[in-house]
Amino acid sequence: MQRWYVIQIVPQLRKVAGVNLERQGYRYFFPRLATKVSSRGVILETQPLFKGYGFVQLDLDTDHWTPIRSTRGVLRMLPVSSLLPRPIETDFVDFLLENSPLAKVEKLTEIVQDYAPGMIVRINRGVLEGYYGTIVMQQGKLFEVLLNIKNKDQHLRNPLIPQRDLTVI
Repeated sequence: MQRWYVIQIVPQLRKVAGVNLERQGYRYFFPRLATKVSSRGVILETQPLFKGYGFVQLDLDTDHWTPIRSTRGVLRMLPVSSLLPRPIETDFVDFLLENSPLAKVEKLTEIVQDYAPGMIVRINRGVLEGYYGTIVMQQGKLFEVLLNIKNKDQHLRNPLIPQRDLTVI
């Protein structure tokens, strides 16, 4: 039976942890709180509801949960004092999921999670079209990319590359 478990994450690597958990086939949730909303109801800023913590859904009987502990961005599963992780109330996480300020823009959240530091991307437009690189830093929807040109890494600082010009490899 699928249950929710608490994981401790590195706050600065939240997106990386999410991408890596998803690649391993785990469903995860890092609850966020809307901190700035426009007069039209558009969410402008969010912050973590539980900084440094999130939830992962799995079935201990059928899923291999030990790889979660070594996932980049994940520190550990809770509680630490027991041999097996203990599930939390499903109703609690379901409540958070239903009332998340980002519930209506779930697709946008998935798009943002696809682009995180350390990911390899291809540049699709401009002078650097066709080149590959690694995302080093993100500023909103702009990315600093470490390019691989002639088998040498070239740090590209200016201009930052917009998300629409990148494709995750």
